[in-house]
Amino acid sequence: MMPNVKDSTNLRNTGIKIIGHMPWGSHLCQFYHTKIDLLEILLPYFKAGLKNNEFCMWITSEPLSAKEAKETLKKEIKNLDRLIKKGQIEILDYNQWYTKGGRFDADRVLAGWIEKERYALRKGFSGLRLTGNTLWLERKDWKNFTEYEAKVNSAIGRHRMLAICTYSLDKCGALEIIDVIANHQFALIKRGKKWEVIENAERKLKLKKAKEHLEIQIAKRTRELKQVNEALEITRDNLNRAQVVAHIGSWYLDIIKNILLWSDETYRMFGLSIGSPLTYEKFLEIVHPDDREYVDKRWMAALNKEPYDIEHRIIVDGKVKWVREKVELEFDEEDKATRGIGTVQDITERKQAEEDSRRLREELMHVARVTTMGELTAALAHELNQPLMAIMSNAQAAHRFLAKKNPDLDEIGEILSDIIKDDKRASEVIGKLRALLRKSDLEFTILNINDVIREVITLVHSDIVIKNISLSSDLNDKIPLVSGDRIQLQQVILNLILNSFEAMKDVDSKRLCMRTVQENGKFITVGVEDSGIGIDEKNIDSLFKPFFTTKKEGLGMGLSINKVIIEAHGGSLWAKNNSDKGATFYFTLPISKKHSK
Repeated sequence: MMPNVKDSTNLRNTGIKIIGHMPWGSHLCQFYHTKIDLLEILLPYFKAGLKNNEFCMWITSEPLSAKEAKETLKKEIKNLDRLIKKGQIEILDYNQWYTKGGRFDADRVLAGWIEKERYALRKGFSGLRLTGNTLWLERKDWKNFTEYEAKVNSAIGRHRMLAICTYSLDKCGALEIIDVIANHQFALIKRGKKWEVIENAERKLKLKKAKEHLEIQIAKRTRELKQVNEALEITRDNLNRAQVVAHIGSWYLDIIKNILLWSDETYRMFGLSIGSPLTYEKFLEIVHPDDREYVDKRWMAALNKEPYDIEHRIIVDGKVKWVREKVELEFDEEDKATRGIGTVQDITERKQAEEDSRRLREELMHVARVTTMGELTAALAHELNQPLMAIMSNAQAAHRFLAKKNPDLDEIGEILSDIIKDDKRASEVIGKLRALLRKSDLEFTILNINDVIREVITLVHSDIVIKNISLSSDLNDKIPLVSGDRIQLQQVILNLILNSFEAMKDVDSKRLCMRTVQENGKFITVGVEDSGIGIDEKNIDSLFKPFFTTKKEGLGMGLSINKVIIEAHGGSLWAKNNSDKGATFYFTLPISKKHSK
């Protein structure tokens, strides 16, 4: 095997046992006596080149014609005709290449080799493998050809070429042999039955100096790499520390090979030993069973270039944890994902805080509903007294009828029907009160906001009568449905109506108007308009802030809770003074997508 100072990734199999592999840019010569000597080197040389997807050129001269070279090579390579037709090999006589046009032109021949290399690369071949026999050379052409060989030797190192120039010993004297060896990196010559390699002495000296220089550079580079590795280790340690502090891990996935790599913090987050073997399927096993389908669907979508930024649960040591994952994927030319780099963050504490906040908000909403019911005590008592007194009167009448000798059963039946009707009426009032006072989670359903408004008006009907308020409704009967929690929306409407009652308590003409309209095909707007004292302009911006109130005994939570409820429904809440007197509170709700046109 010959020494090599070039990039080992460019090594090519020469097919010649005594040489073995050589890099692109190698320039050799062969001295031969007979045709058999010539073929012993060139047949395996071209056989290896064709096998390794190289474009091959064989320029022949006596004692071997192009036709004979083709027939001889065909015995070694059965599909040679197909390879020639494919354009992977050309076999030409010297007058079709070296002396084309009747004379040898060194610059034309050298440019020809470079053009053939470009052709090879355009066709997808690895490079150019060539040989040229020089038996055609006349004494007068020797100097010109020697200069051409020197140019080839100088330039070939920059190209993806392998070249063997063949010289007949019958036409070379000692001086010619020295010239040939000087212009080639190695020479092949046969002693007896054994081929030997003669190395160019000048090149050998250059290689020695290059090797010494390379060793110095390697030592220097090794020191630099050591320093870089030490810095990288410090950076890696700092990164791991930062990930632990921030509860953020990182991961890498080779999608083609299904190899998943995690940072130390990611291992700790998922409760696994650092360095444990990982796959995507192993990751899914840790995901909460109720979230696996969601996570897998989002991952499949990410493989089709959709964003992957999700929150889901995992189970670690029997406990539920929340994580947020984000990934950036890389795709090949066919838009197939090849690998992904992502982060994972433990957000369990944040989720717990959100849950605590939600529960506190629900407690405050419940307190607000109870407080609101307190403000309706008189009206509700009146609302319940009416059916209860009717039930009592009808029961006493029935008792008197039954005391008679021949009671009128039809009359008694009508009395009992009235009792049942009044009982249902009282039950409906109590049922609505229980619903408003009940503590429960948000329960979104498809509903008609007009129905919700009418249900609340039923609750405050007695109060409207007692307070001598004129009620009007402008409810759009064709209004689309919305998605919302009926009880919480009732709470908002009830609170706004009671606020209007409070604003009108000291005015003579008390008017309340309920309105619903559709806005832009996306929202419906509810308006609660009164003829009260209006809102002090300096207070409008503070109305919906927690604990802000204009009432002497108010908590300042009603409107702020209303705002939270409406925003949780995807809407907004605001207020403004009317042009004449009083004020109007508005809130919007998005139209249900399932029922919008």
